[in-house]
Parts: sequence; C-alpha cells; structure tokens
Amino acid sequence: MENRDGFGRWSLPDQREQVVPQQVLGGLPDAGKMEENLLYRKKWCRTVLGFLIDKLGKSQGLEIFLQVVDEQHHLAHFDSIEKDLMEWIKVLSAVDFTEIDILLIAQFGRGLLSKLERKSGEVELIKGRGEIATDDEYRLILSYIDEKTRLLERMPPSEKTSTEKSQTYKRELNALYALLLTYK
Repeated sequence: MENRDGFGRWSLPDQREQVVPQQVLGGLPDAGKMEENLLYRKKWCRTVLGFLIDKLGKSQGLEIFLQVVDEQHHLAHFDSIEKDLMEWIKVLSAVDFTEIDILLIAQFGRGLLSKLERKSGEVELIKGRGEIATDDEYRLILSYIDEKTRLLERMPPSEKTSTEKSQTYKRELNALYALLLTYK
C-alpha cells in the first residue's frame, strides 16, 4: 500500500490507522517538566536582560526583548531567544562578561561556558568526520571559533599563559582553523 498522494506528500493509510505517540516516542513529555524548563529559561533570559539593561542602559530594543520573553509560552522559541542574548553578551567588556558569568553561575549553577558546550557536541561530530559538509556547518564552526576566542581573550592574563585550559583552547582553535581551510 502506497502512503504518498499524487504530489509526493505522505497521506494517511486507507485503514486510517492511528499511531499512538507513546508508542512512537517512548512516552509523552511530562507537562510538569516542560513547564519547569520554560520557567527556568524565562528566568535565565530575564536575568541576562536585566543585567544588560543595567550595564547598557534602557533601550527600546531591550525593553521589547524583555516583553517578548515575558509573553513567550513556547519552549521551542527560547533557543533563538537565548542565541540572540548571547550576541548581546558578546559586546560586553571583559569585566562585565565576567560579572554576568558569575551572576549566572550563582543563580543557575551554570555560566556562559555551558551555552558554548552545547555547540561543542555538534562541532565534535564535524571534527570527527574530518570535513565540513555544508555552509551551515561552516558557519557553526566560525561561530564556535568566535565564541571560544572571546572566552580566551576574557581570561585573566595570568590564566592565559599558565593554565591547561588556555592551552587546550589554543590547540582546539588551531584544529578548527585547519578544518575551515579544507571546506570547498
């Protein structure tokens, strides 16, 4: 039995068989956990926005952003909201960057580095493959390099020269630059 209509789109089988999401997905997400995650991410965004408003001053853009966060009820939209906030954070001075990182660690147990570590998994897959396959992967690597470089620049001078973390960052950046050069 074919499950496509004449235009190549999937259509329902003739028997109108219903697929139970629990069978397909191994269970539905817990509504309580979803709500908890939504509230956590809203609080994180409000904390960052409050800090940015304190440091950069009130602006119409930040005020609108705050309103969007308050009115947002869909968890999926917070990925792009947090990505936009990370772009705002990039313009902060090294002192302000350190201050917001400490604030986030104190309130949420994780700082800005944890956001970068999420990208790290995707980057590791590309590195493991040894080649960049798409323009999106190329942009992901560039963005990751930019964020790692900013973290390295914001390290205190004593840490830049002496810590293993600094040396690891430098080795990783060199490997990523070499990977970028292989993209056609």
